[in-house]
Amino acid sequence: MIPYDVEVDWLITEVCNFDCPFCWLQKRPKSDRYLGRKDTQELLEGFNNKGVTWLVHMTGGEPFFFPNFLELCRGLTERHYISINTNLSHKNVLRFAETVDPEKVDFMHVSLHILEREKMRGVGRFIDTYMMLKNAGFNIFVSYLMYPPLMKRFPKDYEDFKSRGVILRPKVYWGDYYGVLDAKVKRPCNNRILKYLGRAYPDAYSAEQVRFIREYIDRSARDEAQRYGNTVPLRERTVDLALDKHWVSGIPSYAGKRCSAGRKMVRMEKDGEVYRCIDEKRYHLGNMFRGPLEFLKEDLVCGAPLCSCPYVGLRYANNESKDERYPL
Repeated sequence: MIPYDVEVDWLITEVCNFDCPFCWLQKRPKSDRYLGRKDTQELLEGFNNKGVTWLVHMTGGEPFFFPNFLELCRGLTERHYISINTNLSHKNVLRFAETVDPEKVDFMHVSLHILEREKMRGVGRFIDTYMMLKNAGFNIFVSYLMYPPLMKRFPKDYEDFKSRGVILRPKVYWGDYYGVLDAKVKRPCNNRILKYLGRAYPDAYSAEQVRFIREYIDRSARDEAQRYGNTVPLRERTVDLALDKHWVSGIPSYAGKRCSAGRKMVRMEKDGEVYRCIDEKRYHLGNMFRGPLEFLKEDLVCGAPLCSCPYVGLRYANNESKDERYPL
């Protein structure tokens, strides 16, 4: 396990070159999608002067569109560690592989988004880029969102990508789906009729779909281990898609459990404001780049009715004795 003190989940930008109908960015006007700070030295000093070693998890949007992103990654990995959620489409990904030490990158979680890739005729490029990063030593894995319209084609896509060296890891879809009208619905939906037609996932998965997803979660974990060897064990990586099988039937809750979020892990918005976690914004800890930042002194009970990031909840909630619902 990498030797860091505090993990920060950083929404680094809301800019993205993809336009997926299911994405939460559909809720945000494009004019509000803040690109981010441009002074890389100010950003680095913000992390470096806190007296801790960070694991900086960068998500978006597409992080590679953040200004001077490669310079930021190089600077961060001099003293800290990073991990990235990305769609792997930006031209700077190749330069990233050449300039950033893979030993300082905890993981790269790559979202395939097959329809956008086919639209841009970029499937071959995706596979080539993935293999280049894999061969360079990066801990990289690919997710395939179990969005209802895509589930029928998933087995064929799975075998196709597997034959070319890429194991697709199913990822549970969280959000509404409006059937054949879904592509025309602008989120959030205020139309009463459409609201009536909408179905909330993951709760809306059928029993057959739940079995299907769980089977492929297990199969993908086995296939990846067989092809590339065992990677980082569960609970030693912030995002492990094998855990999705535990919440394929519904969003979990850790309410009432003591959690080290705010002490060992924090959430940072794109403006640098830092909170205990994405669901507990009543605990404002300061700003990474302006003024002091004070972590919680002790673990506090979770007050969120549902966990918006169960990977984090399962990792940091006080359940060392063994969570009876989600045994590992």
